[in-house]
Amino acid sequence: MLLVVLTGAVGGGKTTTLRQVAERLLARGRRVVGFLQPAGTRLRGNGGAEYYDLVLIPSGTRLPFATRDEDRRPRYQFSEPDIEMDLGNAEVVVLDEFGPLEATGAGHLRFWPGVLEANPDIVLLSIRDDQISDVSKRLGHPIDLTLDVREPQVAQRLEALCVDARDWESVGVYGAGAGALEATIGSALHGAKIPLRGQFLSTLQAVVLTSAAEGLARPERVGWVALIAAGLKALSPAGSRLRPMLAISVQGTLYSCAVRVFGFNRLSAFLGGCMVGAWAASQGVLLQWLLVGGDLFKAYDTVVHWIANQLGVSTPALPIVLGFLIAASSLMTGGITLAFWNRRHKGLERLRTMKQRVAKPQRHPYHPIWSTVREIAHPAFWLPIAFIIGVLLATGSPMESALMIGLRAMAVGLVLFGAVRMIRVEAIANSLQKRGLLGPAIAMNRVFKRGP
Repeated sequence: MLLVVLTGAVGGGKTTTLRQVAERLLARGRRVVGFLQPAGTRLRGNGGAEYYDLVLIPSGTRLPFATRDEDRRPRYQFSEPDIEMDLGNAEVVVLDEFGPLEATGAGHLRFWPGVLEANPDIVLLSIRDDQISDVSKRLGHPIDLTLDVREPQVAQRLEALCVDARDWESVGVYGAGAGALEATIGSALHGAKIPLRGQFLSTLQAVVLTSAAEGLARPERVGWVALIAAGLKALSPAGSRLRPMLAISVQGTLYSCAVRVFGFNRLSAFLGGCMVGAWAASQGVLLQWLLVGGDLFKAYDTVVHWIANQLGVSTPALPIVLGFLIAASSLMTGGITLAFWNRRHKGLERLRTMKQRVAKPQRHPYHPIWSTVREIAHPAFWLPIAFIIGVLLATGSPMESALMIGLRAMAVGLVLFGAVRMIRVEAIANSLQKRGLLGPAIAMNRVFKRGP
């Protein structure tokens, strides 16, 4: 269940907005249940209204709820009409509004246990902006997203979010699961220096993406699963971040592009897996080229020529070798992904239980400068560069060239790793929300703020 709160001041338009959203959803054939709390004649300033009624959704039945009484504190005589809501059949529940009365545990809060038990796709709840803290404590359920009624096109954005609520909840669950796999299996494989671990992890990601896309109304949204998993990797307190974050993000985007172009079928699963495998094979070469430049290929030619001379064979051209490795990785991952697609229903339920096994992301002390220096000083960063420098020096390259390679690698590494360490994943959801991307924002909030 996703919980979205619409907030604003007294008379700010919360009820009007929720009414518009409910009407549009009902017109779409969605099962919407709940009530609105329209106000009678409003008093001057923020003094409230002469009375408030409850209008039931979807029947439109109007019931009296509160009448102004200046001798009371708060200044209303409340009634508790007998309301029956078919919550068990609801996709969307609308509750309007929670204020000072609900902050004390009374009023509309009596309906909340039934809503939690029904577990609809999404709950739209309006709360006065000065009561959010007190009411949220009474709810006992984390708020996935908070919207101000004054935000532009808020009704249209809420409608779109309600229509796709199941998609974005699933994206958040699978994103958390994929991030947990990287943090557990991935870290173990990297720590043990298992050969072909990148190939294994990329293939595993393609399988998870295939599983996630199966349950989405719009399967191309599966790319957000990878982006959330990459964001979780950014929370890691130690170890490499740049390489896995880059791999997860790019591979997820490539897979999503295949689904967007061809639809979710055997062809897109195979091609998506192929592109994931191709990137897994080529990313390391691209990063090394970025760090040391064209000297990478000079060192390669030197080593390959020496090996070929020792074996008495011809020297293979670099494009042929790279093309063979990329093609082999691509076909392997594509084939395994296609095999999973053909048998996906057997393994789908097991993968979908990842939600129950994923722990909430842990926050760690944030020291971007020290973390960047530590990553650059790691042997995994320097050993390939030292090997290249050693080969070039052995073949007569001047010391100045070797020194420049080292300085370039350090400078580029500082920029890349420093940029990654500066990423604040919690701020990404806020940025997406400001740009109107409520679905991705709510999926990220589920993971980064409270776990899946």
